[in-house]
Amino acid sequence: MTPWPALLAAALPLSAATYTLYVQEGSPAPDYAAALAEVRRAEPEAEFRVVPLRSRNTTPEQARAAADAIRDGATALPCLVLADDAGAYAALPLGGVNAESLAKANAQAAAEGRATLAANRLFRAECYLLYARLGLQEMTPQNLAECKALCQKLMEQAQQRPAALQELGLRAMYPLLLLEYAQGYAVHHAHTPATEAKLLEAIAVLETARDLDPASRWGKAAHAERERLRMARRQARQAE
Repeated sequence: MTPWPALLAAALPLSAATYTLYVQEGSPAPDYAAALAEVRRAEPEAEFRVVPLRSRNTTPEQARAAADAIRDGATALPCLVLADDAGAYAALPLGGVNAESLAKANAQAAAEGRATLAANRLFRAECYLLYARLGLQEMTPQNLAECKALCQKLMEQAQQRPAALQELGLRAMYPLLLLEYAQGYAVHHAHTPATEAKLLEAIAVLETARDLDPASRWGKAAHAERERLRMARRQARQAE
């Protein structure tokens, strides 16, 4: 099995010019053969690869393929992605591919703002891989540290939508810190200054996520979790 760090590193712009066709796993080849023949007629030198995607990922490799599709801008299947050495620059629903649409798509390689769009797609792809990693792997101390580092890097991208940063805090960083707290508690079988510091760090993540946009879905969820935690700590003190 490919290590997760290698999978994360692979979610980068493609290094060679290719046409990537993302399809639903199990789709029969005849469903897309005619459209690919149209592409080959328009661009005989084009190179192709076909990447099947699953509805539900159960391995790191499957999650990587889905993240690649996000990185490349594929929003519907089957989808043909056009790329050069700088990465993907166009994604076309396969049913509408012809010589004219390919010419228009190739013009997007020089579009203004291409790098910004690619960076935003990469951000979403790395978020997807992070959430997949949390669900598909055993959270060893090393894996936990790697996930925290990736999450922190993503959360520092202040130009991203507040909702995306709130989700990272609530879905990733907060549970990772709580897991660190639980692991520390399990070692000493007691609450220690170190576990208290970890809990306070988790609370700070909750409050930051809440305050980014208190009225959003994630802001309300962070507020509710902060209140739940506050009541649990009050009850724990009363029981001491």
